[in-house]
This record gives sequence, structure tokens and C-alpha cells, in this order.
Amino acid sequence: KGIQEWLGFYLKSPLTKDGLKPEHDLNVQFLKLQNTLRFIGKEELINHLGLTYYGHDEKEASRIGN
Repeated sequence: KGIQEWLGFYLKSPLTKDGLKPEHDLNVQFLKLQNTLRFIGKEELINHLGLTYYGHDEKEASRIGN
């Protein structure tokens, strides 16, 4: 109930920008969630924020995360 139900819906039906393919792999979703939280907290990213998915290269993604 509550937040668990909402998260369950979100993970099963990921929202994306127009033209981008939704990511249904739970491991990838979890990595992106972890990195987004680390990015918000100004921590070092685990791998990348997923910005390469949005057309940014790894170097630019690293610069944005710091």
C-alpha cells in the first residue's frame, strides 16, 4: 500500500521522454535510481547517471555529476 504500490507501478511502467526506449531491466533501473540519489546528494556516482542514454557522452556525464 502507499509508496510501495506507487513504486511498483513506476518500476513496471517506466516513464521516458518522447522517442526514448523505456528500461524494463530492474537491475538497470536500480542502478539509475542509486546514481540519481547519489547525484542529488553530490556523492560520487557508481557508474554514470544514465546521461549517455539521453545523448551525453561519459566525459560530459562525469563533469555534470561533480
